Amino acid sequence: MEEIFKKYPLLKDQNVPRETLIEFELFISMLQQGNDEINIISKETAKNEVIRERHIIDSAQIIEFVDLNSNIITDIGSGGGMPGIITVSYTHLTLPTIYSV
Repeated sequence: MEEIFKKYPLLKDQNVPRETLIEFELFISMLQQGNDEINIISKETAKNEVIRERHIIDSAQIIEFVDLNSNIITDIGSGGGMPGIITVSYTHLTLPTIYSV
């Protein structure tokens, strides 16, 4: 198994492409960089492993409840962009996210 798949063992049954997992790693870097400037996620959860487990994998688990025959779904209350960003990254869906500032 490639190294990238080892980082996301809970997503192996969801057929997430290798390229998407690589994009998740880029998203982690962007999230950490943005978090230094503004508080997107808690400082305690801003470590790579914790972001993977608590934010990305948790967010990806909602896919089983999403109607993939639909063209659009909406993420209301999308703090930090999750789960919307994670869900749309490996589906064909258009996903507007709505959150307060």
